[in-house]
Amino acid sequence: MNPKFPGVYGFAGFILLLLGLFGFQYGAAIFYWPLALICFSLICYPTLFCWGLITFAYILAALIYIGFTIIELLTKGQNSPIFSDGILVYGIYVAIIILLAFFLLMAKPSDIDDNTDR
Repeated sequence: MNPKFPGVYGFAGFILLLLGLFGFQYGAAIFYWPLALICFSLICYPTLFCWGLITFAYILAALIYIGFTIIELLTKGQNSPIFSDGILVYGIYVAIIILLAFFLLMAKPSDIDDNTDR
């Protein structure tokens, strides 16, 4: 199997490495770094299971962020603590997660081997 967009897997892994580093003191690296390792392994050897695992994780994260943002906006408005660094920073972060989830869906590894003659 050949990866369609290896850069998407690399960027997704880089984001997971950063998230694990920023939350290292809270134990976030235990969850983020294995997923980052799987993302980086998809660059060299893509499998449908690993792709599905990473895609599921990013889609789930995108849905959680969207739901949490809507709930916070409806209950507290722009005075919510999630906007303490600014609504633009949080919005860009959520947009990156949503776009990565979409691009990971598009980067599904092909199941056709290019070395076979038909």
